[in-house]
Amino acid sequence: MYHFLRVLQLVVLGYCLGDQSSHAPVLSSGKVIGTVITACNNLTFHTPPGDPYPTRSGKHLWLHDSHTPCLSNSSEALEYCRKVYTAIYPELTVDHVVVDPFKIIPDFLPWFPSNASSAIRVYLCL
Repeated sequence: MYHFLRVLQLVVLGYCLGDQSSHAPVLSSGKVIGTVITACNNLTFHTPPGDPYPTRSGKHLWLHDSHTPCLSNSSEALEYCRKVYTAIYPELTVDHVVVDPFKIIPDFLPWFPSNASSAIRVYLCL
């Protein structure tokens, strides 16, 4: 049953993100601009603009920021999202962040130790 629900979540996510171009930045109108993954041991990664959410293809690009402290709340995550996305693409507007409702699975995070999964926070930048 768990696997069925997981597949259903990914299908819904794929459908929701299906109309977003993977070759251009996604302008903020309620759409995902990027995904930020952080753990409280200074491991922080984000997706490039225009490639907002990881896929199972194994070709997904994660950008590492080694100088970022733990993003322990939505305010810190919003500040980080604005820093990494609007600095590169000034035309983007990051209005808010939400905690990832789909509970990203560890297969997408090969560089996080398996025992760190409880400390991982995933935010969607909108």
